[in-house]
Amino acid sequence: MLITKTKFSSDRKDLFKGWNAMWTFYFLRNILTTGRTFIATAGKLDLLLSFYILVILFGDYIFKTKIAPIAWGIIIIEFIGLYLLAVPSLETFNINKGDFIVFLGSFCWAGHILAVDHFSVNPVELSIFNLLFLMLASLV
Repeated sequence: MLITKTKFSSDRKDLFKGWNAMWTFYFLRNILTTGRTFIATAGKLDLLLSFYILVILFGDYIFKTKIAPIAWGIIIIEFIGLYLLAVPSLETFNINKGDFIVFLGSFCWAGHILAVDHFSVNPVELSIFNLLFLMLASLV
């Protein structure tokens, strides 16, 4: 077993830097759990949840991060492939309440990733606090 020594920050500012990331992770879990109960196929769930990739790219663009043109092409190919897998025919395609809920969940997921990237916190520390916060918030 590999044991690493990690020094946790004692500064309150550093301790709560990932507070936004914790809340978005908590809401993400609740939104996706609710949305999954209404969606019949896993492919449709994946298609709707993959929109977080686009939101992250637009968020990076807002934060002035340079995005390679090849990334946009890869995302377009990914969406076409997921669409062909998730929607076998347009006759059976429908949009229900669960689709909308999972689509909103993709924005929460992107918010979580952008918050972690923006605050640049220690990933080990953030993971521990995310899990503790999620556990305590779920008890309520």
